[in-house]
Amino acid sequence: MDEAMAAIGSNMGIFVQGMASTPHGLLAAFAERARDLEGIRLCHLHLEGETPWISPDLAGKVRDVSLFVGPNLRDAVNRGDASYLPLFLSDVPWFLRQPASRPNVVFLNVSPPDRHGFVSLGPTVDATRTAIEMADLVIAQVNRHVPRVLGEAEIPGEA
Repeated sequence: MDEAMAAIGSNMGIFVQGMASTPHGLLAAFAERARDLEGIRLCHLHLEGETPWISPDLAGKVRDVSLFVGPNLRDAVNRGDASYLPLFLSDVPWFLRQPASRPNVVFLNVSPPDRHGFVSLGPTVDATRTAIEMADLVIAQVNRHVPRVLGEAEIPGEA
């Protein structure tokens, strides 16, 4: 995990796979790494669970840009500690392809590889495929509880 987090530098944009596939382990490690960074933009649809990068000691280091605001980010958005960018779900791939919002890094939560080396994004594909295509670096946590979903959810698992 430390090696993966060391690849993240200041002024990068990160897209996080969300909903049922929120990569909690990566987000916790990122919150620690963010203490040494500046100007990070963390973009996502709805995320489940804790938001450790929304804290006073990381203010000004990480800017959360939520495309869907759930209960875990609502207070932060209302305080101005996170941003809400209203977009139609169908416009998110277009948004991620724009130079100003293209992610440098993507955080994923994936199934273990199958016998052919493919992992599954599980039930949350949405705009994640576009983020993967646009990013320079993809960091995935392998989670044996992620259900194998076929089709567009399958991606090569090579390192």
